[in-house]
Amino acid sequence: MDGPGARAAAAALRADALVDLSREASDEAVLAALAACGEASDLAPGGRGPEALALCLAAGRGDACAVERLLRAGADADAAPCFGGMTALMFAARSAHPQALELLLLRPDVCLHATTREGATALSLCRGEATRRMLAHAIADRSGDGGRYALLQACCLGHGCSLRALLAAKVDPNHADERGRSALAVAALRRHVEACEVLLAYGADPRGVSALQAAPDATIQTVLRLYHGAP
Repeated sequence: MDGPGARAAAAALRADALVDLSREASDEAVLAALAACGEASDLAPGGRGPEALALCLAAGRGDACAVERLLRAGADADAAPCFGGMTALMFAARSAHPQALELLLLRPDVCLHATTREGATALSLCRGEATRRMLAHAIADRSGDGGRYALLQACCLGHGCSLRALLAAKVDPNHADERGRSALAVAALRRHVEACEVLLAYGADPRGVSALQAAPDATIQTVLRLYHGAP
């Protein structure tokens, strides 16, 4: 089955393979592989690209010492030199390496909400539940908005696992976007049934901004009616 989710999974698996190549051979071998595919245009020697690539690969390998060294040397924690837009934070989350992840999270300017070309986020790319919990709590505590942006982003993209982690980290399920639409309304408008179910299970109010009227899908309308006396 093709679709954003399948393409995001394929891109992540490809990134995994390049991390494995870095671990088994070297970063130079990864650069050569990318050059052979015509994806090394931003990785010319002397620029910041190779440094950003090294940071991503070190995060993917869980090499905390290399991550710290590269960050101290000025590597851009938010750069996505290739891999479909995956940042170092995404690599650390994907590979479930808590020390590398924490080093990146300690950067006050690290972007917690970046997305790949296929709509994946660091939180959605987590493979381990412990890593996902760690990242969700960091987002809730350090984002400055109580996790609002991340919650609405997960609703918009239909990332059910991300939503569960954020809500388990005590992010308010009734956060609203800048237009006043609740997270539930956003999920309903996007036809994300699982996201609606998760929000409702964690106490989202279906009587707020009229998610039921916004829902363009009969299945979602049925789900909303089952919770808390939705009209």
